[in-house]
Amino acid sequence: MAHSVGDYLLLRVVCESTNEVSVNNMHYRVDSKTGNGATNSEIAEVMFNRWKNLYAAFMTPQASVMRCSCSRIWPIPPDPEEWSTSASVPGALAPTDQPLPRMVAGILTKLTASAGVRYRGRVYLGYLTETANDTDATPTAAGRALMQALATDMAIGDTIVGVGGSTGINPVIFHKDTKTSTYITGMNARDYWGTQRRRNNDRK
Repeated sequence: MAHSVGDYLLLRVVCESTNEVSVNNMHYRVDSKTGNGATNSEIAEVMFNRWKNLYAAFMTPQASVMRCSCSRIWPIPPDPEEWSTSASVPGALAPTDQPLPRMVAGILTKLTASAGVRYRGRVYLGYLTETANDTDATPTAAGRALMQALATDMAIGDTIVGVGGSTGINPVIFHKDTKTSTYITGMNARDYWGTQRRRNNDRK
């Protein structure tokens, strides 16, 4: 289905490890379009290829970055979810690196120009290595730098050129109650670990 300027998209990044799946959600607003625009699968493919190696850089080899999906969530009716088709990418760390406990996750914070919980969001990152854990039980500088590389990239929009045209998207905090949004101005890797079982960053 063709998107229109003002539509809201949900992109989901799926990672897997032994007997566990991690899903990260990012919302985008369609801000420009030429022709018929890019399809959901074209958007998912471009964003997966942008992010896959940034994810893999901090992940243990037991885990993999599997795929990315894109769907329009507003206005309704929503689009069917379409997926990237590129091959999955295994974690890039050494085979000797052991994963942190399953409950432990890195945290990326979504920032906007407005203050308050409503204008913030989080992404929980799984499958980091024990070597990213410092002696004071916080992320090491090196581990945090790898997470920050992904955070910096996620805070940047893109123009996806597809077969039928192009679609310009920018990351937002989507407010479900009002079906409005606030643009994300940056994302930061936090200097402490998260311990939530549900690694899902959709707080609205």
